[in-house]
Amino acid sequence: MTGIIFCIAMFYGNAEMAYTMIICTIVSSATAVLLQLNQDHIDNGLYGFNSALIGCAMIFYFGLNAAVVLAYIIGSIASTLLMHLFLLFDIRAYTFPFIAITWLLKLILQSNGIDGFPLAKSRLPGPTIDYNGFDYVGNGLVIPSHAFGQVLFQGDFISGLLMIIAIFINSPIQSLYGIIATHLSVIIINLYYPNTDDKIIISTLNGGLYSFNAVLSGIASSGNGPFYLIKMTITVIISTTFFLHLKLQNFTTLTFPFN
Repeated sequence: MTGIIFCIAMFYGNAEMAYTMIICTIVSSATAVLLQLNQDHIDNGLYGFNSALIGCAMIFYFGLNAAVVLAYIIGSIASTLLMHLFLLFDIRAYTFPFIAITWLLKLILQSNGIDGFPLAKSRLPGPTIDYNGFDYVGNGLVIPSHAFGQVLFQGDFISGLLMIIAIFINSPIQSLYGIIATHLSVIIINLYYPNTDDKIIISTLNGGLYSFNAVLSGIASSGNGPFYLIKMTITVIISTTFFLHLKLQNFTTLTFPFN
């Protein structure tokens, strides 16, 4: 049910990304099956998640063309192999295969091809955020919904809300920790930008672009008891601060601060 709701959220927000995500997941899973990798890992989507993120990132940064399709297919295969290495040595990879391969593919696609032109022309990422409804920022789910959505490059409030619901069905505590982590990251950002009147920063904050790493940190740190709350607080402070410093350097952070 969780996976189905995620798919609905993706199709609602961006059908092109949704189709790409499905293709990348199929390619990744097929690669794992052909290589006879651990069936439980395949069934649990451990190979497909990073591949899905790679596909979404390619569409987000470049749009759809032949070079991008080839890139996300190759990227999905490479992601499966890299994830297998991490699983083989019992190392928690989280989203590292997505990060490393997306950085590499982005560099290649932006480089000059044989004819002196880039293989894929970069575009202004978007549309990423539905700016409608920000008058209702007082609603405690507005920023978290956008932040949850931004994990999969979705900036629509409804898409993000559906993702929160999907995670809640699978694990209520993970959903709750993700929401709390988002609000904690907002506090950190407000401390980082005190008394700001910069409309860009305010819109970016409300759109969840400062908080998607916090969402992942919250989910990964979730558990019953005060220890997990302390753990979540520490990881969110670190990941959010790291993200802000990387952003000042115009670095393509992706989910690197979380990892």
